[in-house]
Amino acid sequence: MEDRRRNDALLIVGVIVLLIGLALLGRTLNVFPPFVFEVLRIAARATGPLALIILGVIVIVVASRGGVSPAMPAAGVKLYRSRTNRMIAGVAGGLAEYFGIDALVVRLVFVAVALASFGTALVVYIVLAVLMPEAPVTSEVQGPHA
Repeated sequence: MEDRRRNDALLIVGVIVLLIGLALLGRTLNVFPPFVFEVLRIAARATGPLALIILGVIVIVVASRGGVSPAMPAAGVKLYRSRTNRMIAGVAGGLAEYFGIDALVVRLVFVAVALASFGTALVVYIVLAVLMPEAPVTSEVQGPHA
């Protein structure tokens, strides 16, 4: 099961790299109409303001929930992808459990950083999904504040 997930993640990375290469080749050969790149340029200019909006939402969510007090995990606590608190691969849920914070905050930070970094955070997410082991089935993985 773990090998299949890694192969799926590598397949996704390969498709993304292929699409980026095709887009760059199409731009070099003037295959795409000019409006396609104008839309991409406008989208790239909008990422900064969108990231600020999302960071503002993060601050509001954190303030309404009494603040965040992340702590370093206790000795011996391992980082796993969450089996129960997951939307895609469980990376954000696992990080939230590891640091003892709300998973919504971690997810919003991922989205804000992804917008501000033009998608670099998505690559980091995929790498984490491949490298982080999934939480064991037999034991309940608890964060440091459980």
